[in-house]
Amino acid sequence: MSASTASDVRPMEEGQSGRARGGTVLARAHAYFASDHRRAIQSALGVIWLLDGGLQLQSFMYSGGFVRFLLANASGQPGWLASSIEWGAHTAQHNLAVWNTLFALTQLAIGFGLLYRPTVKLALGGSFAWVLVVWWVGEGFGMLFMNMANPLTGAPGAALLYAIVGMLVWPNGQPGGLLGVRGAKLTWAALWLVMAWLWLMGPNSSANATHDAINAAPSGMSWLSTVQDWAAEGAQGNGLVIALLLAAVSAVLGIAVAIDWRPRQFLVLAIVLNLLYWVLGQGFGGIFEGGATDPNAGLLFVLLALALYPLTPAGRPRPRGAARRASLAAGALAAIALLAGCAKADKQASMSAPAMSTSITTPSAGTGSAAPTMNMSASSSPGGVTANGVKPVPVQVLGTADWQGMKITAQVMTPVPFVVYDGTSKQVVKPGKASFHLMVMLNDADTGVPIPYATVWATITKNGKVVFDERQWPMIARYMGPHYGNDVTLPGPGTYKLSLLISPPVSARHVEYANVWLKPHQVSFTFPWKPT
Repeated sequence: MSASTASDVRPMEEGQSGRARGGTVLARAHAYFASDHRRAIQSALGVIWLLDGGLQLQSFMYSGGFVRFLLANASGQPGWLASSIEWGAHTAQHNLAVWNTLFALTQLAIGFGLLYRPTVKLALGGSFAWVLVVWWVGEGFGMLFMNMANPLTGAPGAALLYAIVGMLVWPNGQPGGLLGVRGAKLTWAALWLVMAWLWLMGPNSSANATHDAINAAPSGMSWLSTVQDWAAEGAQGNGLVIALLLAAVSAVLGIAVAIDWRPRQFLVLAIVLNLLYWVLGQGFGGIFEGGATDPNAGLLFVLLALALYPLTPAGRPRPRGAARRASLAAGALAAIALLAGCAKADKQASMSAPAMSTSITTPSAGTGSAAPTMNMSASSSPGGVTANGVKPVPVQVLGTADWQGMKITAQVMTPVPFVVYDGTSKQVVKPGKASFHLMVMLNDADTGVPIPYATVWATITKNGKVVFDERQWPMIARYMGPHYGNDVTLPGPGTYKLSLLISPPVSARHVEYANVWLKPHQVSFTFPWKPT
């Protein structure tokens, strides 16, 4: 062979060698992380735990907003549960930086433990204890005790699903892990029957329940907000039909898999349905909006279905007689669900007010257009009206959002002194070197009537660092009306992110507000600011 020919061959051999090495690395990774179905689910669960740990390290988790988020889970809960949640939140509050770092490290340790073969059992055992804490304090047992849990938004809670998936993939060499095959299928059926029951509850089966749930879902991305707006518009006024349909589908999904009647087809249907829930009702868990602690239940339900898949028969369906019995059982349960739903709907209809079905055209919750560079000079657009010598001051709107028919408006004006009166004494708060006065207006989107008795907490960050984290005072003003306000001092010019955590109004309600604003809601706006 000539020298030229040899030189032409050598690069080819080196390229083949590189591809071989690459193939070897991939083969080794596959053999380590996905050698069989159980190991692949363990690895996927580990990656999700790592995601949770990363989310726990967000700046929001080190702010008072995280503690208030935990405390909000106590509102409306039974006394024993509310007191335990409050104790946990206040314990963490005393040294939040240390506690939250421990929370994050715990989840990261579980994730890495699942990825490292020798520590899988240890990681799963630790995860069972940790998910009990999270499901209890962090999720309030999926809000199941509050008559407001909704499968669309994540009920019965992501934490519970971590534990169930973990039990299914326990490395004991037995199909179904700690649950066994039969136990796994019965657990699956129980979950879906609970979800069917939840769909029939009054708050989830009213005319606009699904519309309101999608409108309140987190987003953080313009395309996702567009999809959610489209889905919410389609659900407007159709909440009862949607709830009855999904209750029946949920019951059939649970029973069909439990009795091995075309289980793999129904597992695929369950995956598709939960992906829809994850996008429309859970907004990917709010990961892209900020402040999320996990990806929510939709993704975990998909992983659970995948874990169950090899436990179901792959061959021909069961004999015709068994299939017929399965169909009759599922049909009977669906009929019972429909009748129960109709009874609930009749009761709810007698209590509903026409105002709840009015179409609302406002921006989606969690989204808002950024304000132009803020300028508190006299050229800013005025707000309010002159009354008895009190002049309006320059006002600029940061953004607006909608939460189940509540219009949320964040706006700023020139910093001003205000008085805090507690019923017996008053304290004057001077603006000092404040950058502006932040006002949050909560109004009925249809009537414009102010909505009182809520709690609003504002957190402002710059490049991920918290620069303001305080309560908004309930305020009255002659020229602005009732609002929630406080003076804000920013460190300098730049682009900031304002996050508002709005807790439900605590008061007696007329029936038109019976099924809205029942759990905390967060919206965010980005705005540029430059001192003048």
